[in-house]
Amino acid sequence: MSRPPDPEITKLLLAWRQGDTRAMDILMPWIYKELKQRARRYLRGERQGYTLQTTDLVHEVYFRFVGADQEWEGRNHFFAVIAKKMRELLVDRARAQKALKRGGDYRITHLTGVVDDPGPSAEVLELHDGLKDLARHDPRKAQILEMRYFGGMLDAEIAEILEVSVSTVERDQRMARAWLEVYLSC
Repeated sequence: MSRPPDPEITKLLLAWRQGDTRAMDILMPWIYKELKQRARRYLRGERQGYTLQTTDLVHEVYFRFVGADQEWEGRNHFFAVIAKKMRELLVDRARAQKALKRGGDYRITHLTGVVDDPGPSAEVLELHDGLKDLARHDPRKAQILEMRYFGGMLDAEIAEILEVSVSTVERDQRMARAWLEVYLSC
């Protein structure tokens, strides 16, 4: 299915949110394809042999998302909400894995898979804690990393959602990554 124009996507998403199942039927093939691309970008940087597959990640996020009472304002906001759900899912999965390993040194993910420049390796739980701490100091910077890292969103998409310029997103992202590197190295 080809990608519908942004205004049509927003219109269909709002109709779906209000219970229009026809809108959901129209959107689902495109959303599924888009989510798979984003999940693939996220998982591309994972260590070899990582057990979570793109399709599994998309299905789990979808089922969590559909079952929850969510609100979104348009296409980019929809994917920001999805990024938050993806983060929650990966954190839950990391906690369960860590419990199985009894606190073992189980490395799950790293920042280099989505962001262009090399970043620090970090467990999902450490990254989650770092983002929570960053959010206490600067919520926008934490949100930018969440949308970029967990949602695979582009800077222009993030800028549109946050109603800031792309250069602001780029600057905030650089500062947030630097802050996170310090946090993760302690």
